[in-house]
Amino acid sequence: DILPSLIENEEDGTMLFDVIYFDTFAEPYSALRTFFEDFVIGLLDDGGRWGYFNGLGADRQVCYDVYGKVVELDLFEAGFEVEWMGVEVPDLEEGGEWDGVKRPYWRLKEYRLPVCRFIG
Repeated sequence: DILPSLIENEEDGTMLFDVIYFDTFAEPYSALRTFFEDFVIGLLDDGGRWGYFNGLGADRQVCYDVYGKVVELDLFEAGFEVEWMGVEVPDLEEGGEWDGVKRPYWRLKEYRLPVCRFIG
């Protein structure tokens, strides 16, 4: 609800950000895509970077990989490039983190942090 008002105030140049992080946990992919197509473009400074919680399909490696490619294509179409920074994740099942949980949402050994910026 607040994002449109931030963009409206951007005309005087006071609402441009160097860095933006969007927490997409429990959000559908369509919400992320709307965010970067409609809002990031109006809020990010020319040299700025932005990222999001990259948990799409994190219960299976093949799904995680496919979502990564889909996001890359959509980001490119919207005028962004993405660099993936790998972060090792400890074995959460071995550590008992998922004890009693029917369907863990994270099963991968590596988290890929997306760092996005305008193409150019």
